[in-house]
Amino acid sequence: MLFDAWYPSKRLLQRLRDDRWSFVCQFKQNRPFEGMPLKHDRRQPYWQAVGVLSGGLKVRVVRDRRTSDATHRLGLTAQEVRTLYKRRHEGEEVITLLKSQLGLEAWQAGYKRVRPEKRQAHEGAQAHHIALCLAAYLILERERLDQGLTLR
Repeated sequence: MLFDAWYPSKRLLQRLRDDRWSFVCQFKQNRPFEGMPLKHDRRQPYWQAVGVLSGGLKVRVVRDRRTSDATHRLGLTAQEVRTLYKRRHEGEEVITLLKSQLGLEAWQAGYKRVRPEKRQAHEGAQAHHIALCLAAYLILERERLDQGLTLR
């Protein structure tokens, strides 16, 4: 799993670890690492360390100027962590394409305008819509690869 600094809650990271999913993510600079916010670490601007987050999750943090990438796969090198995190951009491009070209822009996870009695039907329709958008994306991606075109 690759995700940016808005998503790595303690609960999510522990769930990924418990389910044996690998993750590489970025942390906000106020994230406690070894009991101290990352922004207060004096090894700046480049360093890497293995330590514990609040909640007891052991991670490798790779600091590169102003960003802190992290993983619970402690055997990865700093370069491997940075390389994996950069691949997150490919997923972002897919999401952008799904929203702009295939109709997912109006489907947000926290959409609250649906009346409670219609919520289950709405969620089922949403799941089907997302599945159809992903199928359309796969067809487009196959065509793109066959023709040697870029994503755009």
